[in-house]
Amino acid sequence: MSVRIVLLEYVCPTLGAILGNIMFAAPVKDVRAAVKKGTLGNLNPTPWAFMTGNCAGWVAYSYLTSNLFVFFGNAPALILSLWLNMCAVKLQYHENLVEIVSSKHDPTNTNVNLNADPETNLETTTNITTYQNQKENEDITKHGRDKTSKTTSILHSLLETTQQTKVMWMIFIWVIVISIVSLLPSLDANQKQFIIGIIVNVNLLFFYGAPLSTIHAVLSTRNSSSIHIPTAITNTANGTFWGAYGLSVWDPFIFVPNLLGALLGAFQIVFLCIFPKGESSKANNNTTKEESASENYNVQA
Repeated sequence: MSVRIVLLEYVCPTLGAILGNIMFAAPVKDVRAAVKKGTLGNLNPTPWAFMTGNCAGWVAYSYLTSNLFVFFGNAPALILSLWLNMCAVKLQYHENLVEIVSSKHDPTNTNVNLNADPETNLETTTNITTYQNQKENEDITKHGRDKTSKTTSILHSLLETTQQTKVMWMIFIWVIVISIVSLLPSLDANQKQFIIGIIVNVNLLFFYGAPLSTIHAVLSTRNSSSIHIPTAITNTANGTFWGAYGLSVWDPFIFVPNLLGALLGAFQIVFLCIFPKGESSKANNNTTKEESASENYNVQA
């Protein structure tokens, strides 16, 4: 066995599996901090929904191809993605709660700590729900069903989060795909591998490119705070190693999306260099100071 084969077919996928799990775990520290603060802040949870679908697809692909490198590079991350998405849903729910509490100023909201861990406000959330139910009954007798409909709409906006919708769609799609591949007897092994490979490739490209969904905000604010630095760096390295392995074993389902993912990760790193974090806020502070100084000068004059 040559050194080239050892490097490309064993070392690269091993490093890819390790880096892949590091990449998927990159947001953990920031998510834990966000949970303590009670808000997502600049974190973009969209990639975590695609992460669930991506890992589920690659685990299925590893079963079909008996590839342990692909399995261990994605199975732990599949479990981790569920935790990330649950945290995102909880934080979005908490943000909705804070927004409603801040706008309504109901008497039951006096004990709400807006900066607390979402779990500490569970009792307050129950009180709000009870209050809304009482208000609904009052509205039926006093103001008719129009007020009731408004209250129901408020509760719906509190309970519905964008992240849970994305995750449910990911799970729904992969349950359908895996069911078709598993239950149709007319499909041979190659056809099953092709179907899973195509769909997981599309999912992977969305995962790699999901951080670019904030590119408009980055360009308009000249601030890259919405791009997660550890994820961008590990995306690039992970895609490079898996791309090299895919080329070595000539598996287009592995090397095509991963090399494109490495390219997308490189673009994110470029944006991080061009638009450093905090640059926009500093510029805004300087502008505010200049305006304030100008106003003071005009008043004194």
